[in-house]
Amino acid sequence: MFSLLVMALIVGLSMAILPKESVKPLLDILESIQKIILHILLFSMKIASFAVFGLIVGMVDTVGVGTMVRLGVHGNSCSESWNCVAGIHIILKVCSKKTNIFYVFKIPQSANFGFFNS
Repeated sequence: MFSLLVMALIVGLSMAILPKESVKPLLDILESIQKIILHILLFSMKIASFAVFGLIVGMVDTVGVGTMVRLGVHGNSCSESWNCVAGIHIILKVCSKKTNIFYVFKIPQSANFGFFNS
């Protein structure tokens, strides 16, 4: 994995040094690959909730409803941490000048995941 990172660093630095006209075709290919991967990721995020539901149904079928109910009791104690997270979110929202959460964390609303902008 480290060798992959080093190779990406070497290629990136080489592309930064070369004139933009000579690396333009490679940039276009990388941008197209990035858009395809982003659409695959967005599609998988849309169907993830259905996959989790299917896993839960399979688990209930395997271990029974009684075991899942006991796990639900444990889940109630874990929800206290989510209440803390929600409280922090509300405090940040109230203390900020704007109520937009993107402003609080300074995240651009139109997130551009591209590294190479032409």
